[in-house]
Amino acid sequence: MVNPGNTTTSLTSTPNPSNFGQTVTLSATVNARSPRDRRAHRTVTFRDGATALATVNLRQWQRLVQLATLTSGSHSLTAGLQRQRELRR
Repeated sequence: MVNPGNTTTSLTSTPNPSNFGQTVTLSATVNARSPRDRRAHRTVTFRDGATALATVNLRQWQRLVQLATLTSGSHSLTAGLQRQRELRR
């Protein structure tokens, strides 16, 4: 089994802050402690609170998403890994 605690995901948004209607680029970078952990995760989901904005395949453990659909105001943006399969010994 893969230990989800063996990975970390960081998220940045550019520009920050942004103006209404402006395209925002979200960048998720994933760090995994072992090759076994890297193989288990292949997608990342970007969220605004509980709302999924995009789920994308990871490439080189980093992924960018461009959004022009954010409403005005504050947002609670997150990025999280989606496990595609469990690895067994």
